[in-house]
Amino acid sequence: MRSSSLLWRLESLDAPGEAWLFGTMHVRDKAAFTHLERAMRALEACEAFAAEFNLDEAPESGLEAQLLLPEGQSLATLLKPRRYAKVRKSLQKYAGIDPDLVPRYTPFAWLSLIDSTHFAQDHALPLDEHLWLHAREAGKQIYGLESFAAQIDIIQRIPLDQQCRALVAWASRPATHRRHLERLTQAYQLGDIHRLYHASKRSLGGLRKLLLYDRNRLMATRIHELAQQQTLFVAVGASHLAGGKGIIRLLKGMGWRVLPPFLDNTSNAPGAV
Repeated sequence: MRSSSLLWRLESLDAPGEAWLFGTMHVRDKAAFTHLERAMRALEACEAFAAEFNLDEAPESGLEAQLLLPEGQSLATLLKPRRYAKVRKSLQKYAGIDPDLVPRYTPFAWLSLIDSTHFAQDHALPLDEHLWLHAREAGKQIYGLESFAAQIDIIQRIPLDQQCRALVAWASRPATHRRHLERLTQAYQLGDIHRLYHASKRSLGGLRKLLLYDRNRLMATRIHELAQQQTLFVAVGASHLAGGKGIIRLLKGMGWRVLPPFLDNTSNAPGAV
């Protein structure tokens, strides 16, 4: 039977000590913080912290400013009039923003905003940023598995026509998308990384190599390098953990023993009985 957990212990004879891998959600909803206590115990035991990217590298303008269309382009110019009217109506209803007021948002930026409006704002920061700030204040060495610039480059490589098709598809079935997010949230609360992986794989379609597989390989390689230098806690999006090309499988291929805490009998393991 496949083990499913959001928190995994990494062991290697070449490592100086323990390392931990934790799957996160980039939302403020309290549902994302379900497994926080166990993760924090593991984080406290490590010398270093690694996230998908080091937030200190992000410009003050943040991610949103990096996702603007070139001057002279707008969502209205990318879509046919009837499609734009339908998308605009749905955005006003479900996101509460008129795209005519922020015309240069890319379709990807709109899709990210749509997802964020589904979740409650229970906490001041999203889960991954909460962990990053705690590690920073605790004096941990901070690393990014990818650079902020590399993440932006990946997003900008998504063809605009594919972004537009995804946005139009959402506008045709907003209720279906909302139910999809609700199912993902339930899976996260249960720690079902396999379900999260398969849902992400399906939703990405032809972009899964760019946004999932290639990034998994880069992040696993970086984790492998960093965890051989110091005890390390890693926080990445939960959909990156499972699957034949997921980070857990890749780390095993690099010689790591990867175990969920409930299979670890050491007395100091988070969640150990």
